[in-house]
Amino acid sequence: MEKNIILLTAVLLALFLVGCSSTLATVEPIEKEYVEIVKKEKPVVETIKEDQLKLKIIVTSDIEGSIFSYDYTNNKEADFSQLSVGSYVEQQRKEDQEVVLLDGGNVLQGNALLYYYNYVNQDKQHIVSQVMNAMQYDGASISKKDFELPPEVYLRVASQFDFPLTVANIFYKENNEAVTPPYVIVEKGPFKIGVIGLIATEKSNDLIDFADIAESAKSVMEELSFENLDLVVGLVDADNESLERLISETDHFFNLIFLTGENVDAPPFIEGVPILQASHSVATATATFSFDQKQLIDLKTENVLVKERATEKGYEAQIDQFKKWLNQQVGSISETISSRDAMFGDSKFVDLIHFIQLEIAKSDLSLASPLAFDTQIEEGNVYIRDIFALYPFEHKLVSLRLLGREIKNILELSYDMWFNQMKSLDDDLITFKDDNYPYETAKHFSNYISLAGVNYVVDITKGFGQRVTLKTLKKGGAFKMDEYYTVAINSEQMQNLGIEEQVVATSDKDLRYYIIEAFENSDAIIPTVDNNWLVIPNLWVQRGIKNSYPKLYPTL
Repeated sequence: MEKNIILLTAVLLALFLVGCSSTLATVEPIEKEYVEIVKKEKPVVETIKEDQLKLKIIVTSDIEGSIFSYDYTNNKEADFSQLSVGSYVEQQRKEDQEVVLLDGGNVLQGNALLYYYNYVNQDKQHIVSQVMNAMQYDGASISKKDFELPPEVYLRVASQFDFPLTVANIFYKENNEAVTPPYVIVEKGPFKIGVIGLIATEKSNDLIDFADIAESAKSVMEELSFENLDLVVGLVDADNESLERLISETDHFFNLIFLTGENVDAPPFIEGVPILQASHSVATATATFSFDQKQLIDLKTENVLVKERATEKGYEAQIDQFKKWLNQQVGSISETISSRDAMFGDSKFVDLIHFIQLEIAKSDLSLASPLAFDTQIEEGNVYIRDIFALYPFEHKLVSLRLLGREIKNILELSYDMWFNQMKSLDDDLITFKDDNYPYETAKHFSNYISLAGVNYVVDITKGFGQRVTLKTLKKGGAFKMDEYYTVAINSEQMQNLGIEEQVVATSDKDLRYYIIEAFENSDAIIPTVDNNWLVIPNLWVQRGIKNSYPKLYPTL
């Protein structure tokens, strides 16, 4: 039965993804007919210089729901919006150049707006496809984060796109057939551009597997060699090692690569191939060709900071519906809790997450961290928007089976990233990248993992491997290094720690669903801190907090 369900889902996904473009004919797996040609009814501009032709490629990636210029969840102006990018693209389309607009994926999770369209307002067209269709994207890749969502979510959105999707190295487990076309060909004016999406990962799910990116790209090269392309563009989610191997083994087949996903440390060039970071920004490449022979004579890349606030005209009804949902009351809380407390020790803010994880998973222990840097939930009524402030991500709840020594290793790693090894009372408690303003923590605060269910101490005068002393279980008895424990943790942290093989159970819903349910089923949440872990020595800790607090939370 399970096998039939997987097969049916696979077939549906293939049909939906094939239907993403009105220009598609019947598509067979990994055949020449897989070529997606996107033709726009736009003539070659007449004011281009006589001796030059220009092509501008604009790429967005990891938008994560930052669609509007106002953050309606947190009631503040947004730093970045997809609609502002849309205004920039429209300006570029008026210039003497052809414009290709692409996206690198990670568009289906990240904020309350996406959650609303993923799970609540499922009868209407998804806001992501509404906006991207209106902006007239020419093609897009898909990120591994998009595939973390239930299939019915990404299937629905994929079926609504007016443009084709491509990832060359993703295949169904059931039959090893490609999930999407391995490449897209975009035709704009006189130009013909090949676009290849690639994801370097060993992670998979019950439905799909990822092949090696270099091997997949080499297969695509053979097919595209017959297409007389002007440029070959990669939309690639990969670490630096995988990027280097991709470029080397494909013999510099790519003219340029737009890097998507979490790798923000890639060099600007690898073996002469431009590498441009597209995540959370607008990445552009302007190619200049000779008019007579259409030879590439110049290629300039740039990240553009789009600040102009865009109009939300045409989306008023969608915004009103979203705001009504955000303002629904889910319960109440007996006192104000703040994420600031969670940066310096055991806190009511994180213990609330621990409590819910332990209740839902029925596990021995819980690992959790603060997922908001400067947020508080006010005493009194609690609304949907407050839950997204407390827990902004769509993580599943996972139960692991871990040895005591494995748990200690996780904590040693966490507190090494979190707390500085203090050698004097003038030192910081928090580990910062450097001592220059504005101060940044050495690691993101979501790595500040603490443990519930065990009494333990953290000595900030000691180094890595010697800081954490685990003593007794909260339910009684000694904590033992060679004993197995069931441990609740969110799916993202589980993946970051690389301990997927020790999973014994995964929740059906995301953690935020269970947090909302906890508020709805309680007269009032009474937050508590159980002080099961202490940072010592206390005098040093207090001085370290005094030194670090104004760096983390400066008063303007």
